[in-house]
Amino acid sequence: MRLAPTAGLVGPIVMATICSSCMTMGVVHRSAGMSPWYARITQVYQSATLGNDLFLQLGVQSHDYPNTRAVVLRVPFKEIGHYRENTSAVRLDVDNLRFQPPHVGYWVEGGMIPADASPIQVEYVDLSSSEALDHHLASLAPGIHVLITLDVHTYQDRLTQPPIPHDGAVPSGAHIVVANRIDGVAGADSHLWSFNEARKRNHAWLLLTPLTVIGDIVTSPIQLLYILGD
Repeated sequence: MRLAPTAGLVGPIVMATICSSCMTMGVVHRSAGMSPWYARITQVYQSATLGNDLFLQLGVQSHDYPNTRAVVLRVPFKEIGHYRENTSAVRLDVDNLRFQPPHVGYWVEGGMIPADASPIQVEYVDLSSSEALDHHLASLAPGIHVLITLDVHTYQDRLTQPPIPHDGAVPSGAHIVVANRIDGVAGADSHLWSFNEARKRNHAWLLLTPLTVIGDIVTSPIQLLYILGD
């Protein structure tokens, strides 16, 4: 029985050990071009299909560039409903547009949808609960659908406000749903909120690791005391 208090310290000690490398991990991530920021999707400019692919031209606002800029995402029909199972996706790095590989689909460099793609209409969905949204998605007609789903938690507030323009804008709190309802294929859908931003890769940051390791070692007792204090 006396071992119980000691056993209770194992978890915090392990957590502190993991967290004690925070500075070093940050430098490694920075050298690899990783960023802590996300770019929010603010607009669906175009949506179209070609062959077995869906193309989305989206407006995004990033941390470093708040002005809306356009990116194009190609989503194979067969990958709708699956999140990053294909490791062949690469990051986007064109003219200050830097994003990590998307969780759904692939970046299209150049930011243009193929000219011979067939456009599809974007649908706005304004429902009062997640259950109602699930029911709506299950009732969609066969085909590929692109929906802008408004925030279910602010449904009551919108009842007393002017209608939201259905011009492809993605209001704060809303997100995009891509649904596959093609005949012979089980219904599946993917949800898009934002994209992980990226930075320019610079391996020179790794030169700081000797200093960050020392800093992590010095601060690890403080981190341990902080966690134990909780």
